[in-house]
Amino acid sequence: KILISCVANSVPRKNIPFLIELFRQLNSKKPNKYHLFIAGGFGQDTNKIKHLINYYGLKKNISYKQNLLNSEISSLLRLSKFFCLFSKEVNREFEGFGIVFLEAMFTKNIILSSKHGGIQNIIQNKKNGYLFNINRRDIKTKIIKKIEFISKNKKERKRIISNAYSSSFNFSWDKNISEILNLSLK
Repeated sequence: KILISCVANSVPRKNIPFLIELFRQLNSKKPNKYHLFIAGGFGQDTNKIKHLINYYGLKKNISYKQNLLNSEISSLLRLSKFFCLFSKEVNREFEGFGIVFLEAMFTKNIILSSKHGGIQNIIQNKKNGYLFNINRRDIKTKIIKKIEFISKNKKERKRIISNAYSSSFNFSWDKNISEILNLSLK
């Protein structure tokens, strides 16, 4: 099975129910070809996520684990082929920078994400990952088509992975701290 990962707390702005709905549609088109592994901490949506997995009968196709060790998350990202996180603004909360995206890029995952918050500072659409406007009515179909296309198209997969891996080296704590200091001293 092709592993799709998501590392995020179970809070509304992480929009994990959207990902489960998307995966349900993907799985109905291509039964048992993909497996979704959601890793994160407990939050307001924990029970909702568990309910959706049970309701759709996806226990065999979706793993949902909380509070994994960093080493377990690292192993998950090394095994997965796609990293998906479709965050949204909720009550004026938005997605910040998102180090997990860099970790996924470094471990050679294809990134699929919403055009939201800090991810737009990391992902260059169609160059080192894919960004989607999740408010569009037909967006789940478009994301599924992109997953299927990338799964079949080795050349495109290699191009995106190579760009993403290279891009992951453009960010470091030292660079970020220097930029913040430079901006604050002006």
